[in-house]
Amino acid sequence: MADLLDEFFFDWFQVTMPNGEGKAHCTVGGPEEADAVRQAFDWAAENGLHPGRIMGGHNGYRAALPFSEGPENVDAVFRVNSGSTGGLMPNLMLTGGHGACARLAPALQEAFPGARLSRADAALDWSQEGLFDELLCMARLLSRGNPKLGGVRTIESDTGRTFYLGSRTSTVSLRVYEKDRERAAKGVIEEDEIDPDLIRIEWTFRPQSKSKAGMAALSPGEMIRTSVWARDFMSRAAAIMDVTERVERLNKQEVAREVAEKTLDGTVQHGV
Repeated sequence: MADLLDEFFFDWFQVTMPNGEGKAHCTVGGPEEADAVRQAFDWAAENGLHPGRIMGGHNGYRAALPFSEGPENVDAVFRVNSGSTGGLMPNLMLTGGHGACARLAPALQEAFPGARLSRADAALDWSQEGLFDELLCMARLLSRGNPKLGGVRTIESDTGRTFYLGSRTSTVSLRVYEKDRERAAKGVIEEDEIDPDLIRIEWTFRPQSKSKAGMAALSPGEMIRTSVWARDFMSRAAAIMDVTERVERLNKQEVAREVAEKTLDGTVQHGV
């Protein structure tokens, strides 16, 4: 079971850089923000990434500088967002990029150990006949036993079948879809190259403020272990995938949490 979780990889990894006190706030345009941007640019260069042109930022940031894996490659795999409208430190985004995120995320974690996780996608590709239908059936049973998850949402289109569990705005959500059918629809592979049984299991994590720093240091498999229902789903999935002979219990992964601080006006904050 542990070996299965170790096969998960990051397909999206997004963090806010820490200030000198390990928090997320800064004076936009000040020396602390500028120094953080320089550190991010240096990291990109050290990892062989090439800068593109400055563009509009994401998630409340005014500007972003995208980086690709080569001067001829127009697909951005890394972005440095700066100029936060909310007074936050720069935000770093590693996206899928044909496996670039899986390769680069561990290096980003090592370079910025105090970063705060905004979002991470932990993915696994698995080919097995009938697996999509079996996981969908299991997800429906799981959701009926846990009203907080809501119902399973399914979509069928020219990109294949997809089902979702958990709200997209919640701290943990799940997407399972037919990976090769999506790749063929995007022109990445030809129709005759499709593996009809290949599916992707993809968990998305958007932690609460007090857990952001602790979550940013975890591996994909460790992130899955932090959630009760993610552990439940993967324990059942492992049995369906013939990884285990029966449903086995997964131990919980503890996450370091920040101690709440009281501000001058008496409100409590954990950072952002």
